[in-house]
Amino acid sequence: MSGKNNFYITTQPELDRVVDLISERKLVALDTEFTRETTYYPILSIIQIAVKNSSNVKESFIVDCLCDLDLTRFFALVADKEIIKILHSPAQDLQIFYRQSGLLPRNIFDTQILANFCGLGFNIGYSNLVHSLFKKELNKNQQRSDWQRRPLSSGQVKYALLDVFFLEEIYEKLLTDLKKKNRFEWYLEEMKTFSEKVIQDSEENLLKKFSFRRKNPQQVSQIKNLIFWREQWARNLNIPRQHFIRDEQIENLVEKDLSEVRLGKRINKKMITEISEILAQKDELILENISLDSVQKKMLEKAKEMIAKISVEKNFREQFLVTNSDLKKIICEKNSLKKIITGWRYEMFGNELEQLLLDQ
Repeated sequence: MSGKNNFYITTQPELDRVVDLISERKLVALDTEFTRETTYYPILSIIQIAVKNSSNVKESFIVDCLCDLDLTRFFALVADKEIIKILHSPAQDLQIFYRQSGLLPRNIFDTQILANFCGLGFNIGYSNLVHSLFKKELNKNQQRSDWQRRPLSSGQVKYALLDVFFLEEIYEKLLTDLKKKNRFEWYLEEMKTFSEKVIQDSEENLLKKFSFRRKNPQQVSQIKNLIFWREQWARNLNIPRQHFIRDEQIENLVEKDLSEVRLGKRINKKMITEISEILAQKDELILENISLDSVQKKMLEKAKEMIAKISVEKNFREQFLVTNSDLKKIICEKNSLKKIITGWRYEMFGNELEQLLLDQ
């Protein structure tokens, strides 16, 4: 490895040596930088790698994905269940790996979820986690920089390498804490289907940017269907969803006559017909928009109080245990509790929540 700690990978032999090192070590810290300004699917710019060598010395690498490199062996490592991959909040990284290779990432350790289980805040960011554990300040001023530009600036290189530098230490520290708290099996259960869930944006992620206040149930249902329709077209055309139809245009479509809404040049007659069909549908209503009656509201408050109490006792953030929308579903839909509250969550508070609802 040329005796260098930091190494910028631009050739196939250099990449092959790094892949060999990861294969021997069976544990690697990863991150990516990418752009998606004009495309739906991200364009991978660099992959950051931190791995210890045979002398137990950490080596850090930047793989330049704009060079003509064959990443087949690297992607095989990402999918290898025998090799531990440590990343922080890696949903988009895993989406990129899956999109480029068709291989499902395996044996992923997400330090953000590890931190959730250790009571270090809900979905804490990497720099805040580094500061919390090691009292180190990370400069984030390169976060939004142009990763397609070459050569990368010294600031970009430093930022990129630091993004993986602490990951193995975080993993080791939090894993030890997790095992002391007897939560390691819970964590493994949480991660069992993690890759399958994150390789595509979930319904929840697609809907969360929209405010459904002051919308009637039919409008809420129409917005939901328009969002999913837009997503399919944006994927097919490989353009950012906002370049196809903006969020405010979707809201206008359910509030005004279709002929009054100015849509972009990309919207053709076929798409107009599809929009008309969506707006004419009498679809099932989104549950979160249904008003709770007075009894259900009291039940929701009692349930939230119970979850708040448990979260303090167990040192978990409430949002990580159960969301308000899930509590509403449990209250409104009979027999839904055991479908929504499963595994370690049911073990922790399922029976208590069930009894509380029966008593109301």
